[in-house]
Amino acid sequence: MLEMLLLIFVLVILGIIAAGFQKRGGIYEYPFVAAWVFGGFVLLQLVGLCNDPDLPKGGLERTAGMSILCLAACALGFQCKWPPTRSAQWEFDYNRMLIATWMFTAVGGGVFFFISRLPEEQTTSSQWSGAPVASNFFAVMLYLGFAMALLMYLKTKSKAALAAVIFASLFYLDRIVIAGKRSVTVELFYTIVLAIWFVRRFQMPRTVMAVLLLIGVVGLYSGGQYRQLLNDGRVYSSVLQRGTMPTLDTLKEITLLKNIAHVASEGGPEMRNTVHYIRDVADSWQFDFGAYHWNALVFNFVPAQLAGADFKESLKLNVGTPFESLDGYEASVGSTFTGITDAFGSFWYFGCLKFFFIALVMRWLYARGQAGDFPSQLFYLILFVSSLHAITHQTQLFFSKILHAGIFLLPALWFVRAKVRPERALAACDSAPRLELVSSAGAPTIASPP
Repeated sequence: MLEMLLLIFVLVILGIIAAGFQKRGGIYEYPFVAAWVFGGFVLLQLVGLCNDPDLPKGGLERTAGMSILCLAACALGFQCKWPPTRSAQWEFDYNRMLIATWMFTAVGGGVFFFISRLPEEQTTSSQWSGAPVASNFFAVMLYLGFAMALLMYLKTKSKAALAAVIFASLFYLDRIVIAGKRSVTVELFYTIVLAIWFVRRFQMPRTVMAVLLLIGVVGLYSGGQYRQLLNDGRVYSSVLQRGTMPTLDTLKEITLLKNIAHVASEGGPEMRNTVHYIRDVADSWQFDFGAYHWNALVFNFVPAQLAGADFKESLKLNVGTPFESLDGYEASVGSTFTGITDAFGSFWYFGCLKFFFIALVMRWLYARGQAGDFPSQLFYLILFVSSLHAITHQTQLFFSKILHAGIFLLPALWFVRAKVRPERALAACDSAPRLELVSSAGAPTIASPP
């Protein structure tokens, strides 16, 4: 039974990847990249766990089946084409957008610098609290400013926008090189290639993309070793912290192939957590029916320093402790439970509909972005990595990112709009973009297409 499920999993992954390669722009669609993540992260670990005799009986089969459903839901959700809508299309004032872009990058960069000046014991832990958490809420502004500046530069060739791109990139490179952040590496890469695709319609050669994704899968399991060699395993998360620069001798010590071979033969902690938790939920039938998401929103967005710890706790729904094993199994420190886990924990196998909804949102943004809608392009860039984290970490990260980004972006987009145009029909989902630059009172604006 397990062998058959794994074979089906492989076929589904290969089918989605093949479909993405055949379609122009398919390599930038959510299901294509999700299939690589399911293959390199989920499937590879499940194969290694086949050799683990201590796993609960039936756990691997349930997890493999749930994984297949979640990946299939990603593909199906993205295939749902939204009907053409009529909405007011905005024009954006260039000068105001430049102000908003630099405000985002400056404030975000300043927050990262502030975090780096905090005592080391507050920032090297994988579980932040207090000042780092409060500051990190505003750090997202750096990512928003980077994406906005990049899109604006590609549309207008503005040197001021390019300067903002370079400024924000320095913080990205610091977190990649010094902190060894894999998610930041992925975010930087996809923000750039997606922006170029939306604006210039330039598609990276499929062979190059395949090679880069393979390298990414191999490097995925060496991030911990990289941080161990540079920073003795400590987690540095901000610019100018106390990590060391890598050297060629240091990089030579990283055993890339050995690390991925270890996972393929013995499995990984993330999917081991998933197997145990899915077994527990399947046996106990203790589902949270989505209350987990509400509690996570309260935890992330209600500040205890202002509202009070007691009031914050009173807002949460009593659904027990999430990801708590019934048989005493303890997850290894630093490992995640994956979005497959919380999806099953909410609605049994029907929890795969969470991924269907994520793909549906990404499809809507991608279709509007293809038609040249600037806000949709911006949100697709911002949410792309969180949509992948929904697989490797938890689905809540995607929903929280929508709210988190919206808190800053929606007021900013309202501020930079030049005027509301008369209602016009949205172009078809797969039509070519019609981008134009217009001038209003001598100042250029970035216009959404008719």
